[in-house]
Amino acid sequence: MRIALFRSCKKRAGRYLPALVAACYLCAALLLFYSAGVLPTAATNLPLSGQTFVVDAGHGGTDGGAVGENGTVEAPLNLSVALFLAEELRKQGAEVLLTRTGPGAIAATKKEDMALRQAIMGTEGVTASVSIHMNKHTEPKPNGPRVFYQEGSEPSHLLALALQNALDDATGRERKTPVSGDYMVLNTQNTSVIVECGFLSNPEEEALLQTEDYQKLLARTIAAALSRYYGVTVDFAPAAQESCAVLFS
Repeated sequence: MRIALFRSCKKRAGRYLPALVAACYLCAALLLFYSAGVLPTAATNLPLSGQTFVVDAGHGGTDGGAVGENGTVEAPLNLSVALFLAEELRKQGAEVLLTRTGPGAIAATKKEDMALRQAIMGTEGVTASVSIHMNKHTEPKPNGPRVFYQEGSEPSHLLALALQNALDDATGRERKTPVSGDYMVLNTQNTSVIVECGFLSNPEEEALLQTEDYQKLLARTIAAALSRYYGVTVDFAPAAQESCAVLFS
């Protein structure tokens, strides 16, 4: 009887052995691909899942903003960078609210326009707001991105510092200190900053700011900094281990 039982168990084990070996190989592959980040991830596993950002393209309509030495108007550049930034943030799982998606202003008058932007940036549940602008100086020498934040807001100060460092590093400049002040559009309860992408008063930078490659560099840098600041690092190994556990259950 014991011999017969042993033989029966041996036969059953032999019958299931190929399936067990295949399952082991599958689990090993899952662990390898998950750890390498090869397998596609659900939106809930992206670094900025559950986060909402306002991206404000400054000016618009009859309010073109600053004008460069060679006639470059600020507002279209703001919109271009803002749209690239929104795209980058969505790739990382974030919800994005854009104050404008076209060339026009968002209200009939400048005062109404600014008040509406302020209201959007102050929307409840927003993680942070980034207002995109181009800078201008009376002299042609100043250059490089500058980040501004509302005086008295420590969360905005800390975010501004992270963005300023990231932008300076990405554009090969010495790190600068973000600038505080009283800015209507930033005067909300939410964390908000203004990113002045560069100086239109500097002819070389004026030309650079018009290129798609540089606009995308700025957008990717801002998005990456936001992801590091607010994002969640996902460990893919437990998900792969869970998949293996299901196979053996």
